[in-house]
Order: sequence, then structure tokens, then C-alpha cells
Amino acid sequence: MSEIINKKHILVTGIQRSGTTFTSTILGRAPLIIYLPEPFNPDYGIEGTSKHFPIIDMQNLNDRNKLLLKDIFTFKARYKKIYTRDSIPKKVIKYIFSNRANIRYRLNGIISKNNQRFLIKDPDAAFLSEYMVKKHNCQALSMVRHPCAVLCSFQRLGWAFDFTDIMENIAMLEEHFLEYIPLIQKDSKTIVEQVGLLWVIVNKMLNIISQRNNNWMAVIHENLYREPEKTFQNIFDWAGIHLTENIRIEINRKTNSNNPILAQNNKLHDFSRDTVKLVDYWKKEICITDRNMLRGIVEPVSSLYYNDTTWA
Repeated sequence: MSEIINKKHILVTGIQRSGTTFTSTILGRAPLIIYLPEPFNPDYGIEGTSKHFPIIDMQNLNDRNKLLLKDIFTFKARYKKIYTRDSIPKKVIKYIFSNRANIRYRLNGIISKNNQRFLIKDPDAAFLSEYMVKKHNCQALSMVRHPCAVLCSFQRLGWAFDFTDIMENIAMLEEHFLEYIPLIQKDSKTIVEQVGLLWVIVNKMLNIISQRNNNWMAVIHENLYREPEKTFQNIFDWAGIHLTENIRIEINRKTNSNNPILAQNNKLHDFSRDTVKLVDYWKKEICITDRNMLRGIVEPVSSLYYNDTTWA
């Protein structure tokens, strides 16, 4: 069997902390795949990006995000050299030598740009996904994770989300999220409110987009973690990529019960975990009050994926 069965590019998206990085890391082990991490992240993505969850203005031929996507697929984009949160020594090294994402991207453009597929992993590209499917020969995979598990992950990392950029998408909000606008505009939101709003906005829009586009797959994070080899086999089949024995071994190594449940040293990404036990770990951390508040925000969208028993 050939390693690559089709030539469509792949977008992996979904809310932050939904498994996009782990899924893309495994997919990126396949040959002839160019892995691009978060090109639309305004902090460390490609030059020209400045907002979280940008949208496409279909009427504007010179829309910035259209031009950025064109640059990405023609190897003309450049990652920002420096991430504002980098240490000073790291900033100096990146300024002098560039960063790994830029180096890999530029080398792929030189070596074999006509024979490879892009694998773009980017939560911030969620609202660009339809344009990418229709105009850039992409197939899109959206990751969905239980809202409480996302909340637990945000709390572990001490994350918050600023809705300033999303508030600029007035047409989208008025059409699909009218009842949420007062909460979105609220000056001070709890972390439960932030995660609930972000979860419902991203997942509702991705569900709407997926219903009117082929070349789409939704993956439930909990299914991936309970049955990793089976779920990855489905993902690889959908993507038209042969799941090799070496990749199967890596999947097993990273997800088996010999691994710890929690990320070591509170790492942002720790892919060697006891994934079966990790699925329900949030139930030890999220109190009933927060669960009920979160569910009140994300319903009825969450009921597309999670029934009553998953909240208990």
C-alpha cells in the first residue's frame, strides 16, 4: 500500500485543549506530511497574523487572511521569529537563527513542495476552515472535548481568554449567538464563563460549517483517548494515510496504562499519558456548582456530543 492515498491538505482544529496537538503530532509522523503548527496564532504564528479566530471577508479580494493562506500554501509565509513569552536568551537565539517552525517550513519548500501535503494544526483557524476546504483543497478534522475537561485543563495552566477579537465578528455573533452577546460583552467573566462561551462559539460554528461541507470529520476526544488505536485508524483512513506499524507502536507507547495520568512538571503538552484514566480526571477537579454553570452555557450545543451521564 502506498503511504499517501490522496493529496488533500489537512486542517486539524477545535477549541484549545481539545487534543489538536496530540492528534496532529501522530498524523505528522506519516511521510510526505508538512506539519505547520498554529500559523494563525497571533502570538507566535506567521507574520501578518494579529487576532484570535480571524474570519474571511468573502467580498474582499484582498482580505488579509485570504492572502495569508495563499502565502502558506505557496511557501511564502514566515513564522514570527520571537514569541513575547520567550526568555531573553531564547529570543536572542531565535532572532539570530530563526525558529524551528520557520526552518522546517522553508526546507520543505525547497526540497519537495510539489509532492507533499500540508497538515495545519490550528484552533485559531476554526472560522477559516470552510474557506480552506473550498479554496485550498483541504479536508478538515475538528476535535471536540467535554467542556468540563477543557475547563480543567484551562485551570491547570492558569489560562484565561480575551474575547476582544471575537467581539469584532458582529455579523457572526448576531446571526448565531444573539443570546450570548450580553455575557460576551460582560467586563469581568469567571473562568467558567470564559470556557463555556469559547466552547459553545467554536463548536457551534464548526458544527454548522461541517454540515454544509464534505471532506470533514469530527473526532470526540474521549473516544480517541479510550480507544486510541481504533480512533487513529479511522482518522488515518479518512485522511488517506497508511497507518504504519511504527506509528501504531508510538500510539500505544504514548497512551498505555504505564504512563502517568497527569502532565509531568505541569507541561503544556505531555503526550505520554494514561489516556483512559485521563478522560474522567476532571470529575475530581470540577465541582458540581461549576459543572452546572458550565452546562447552562454550553447547552444545547453540547448535547450534540454529550448526554446526561457524561456530566455526572
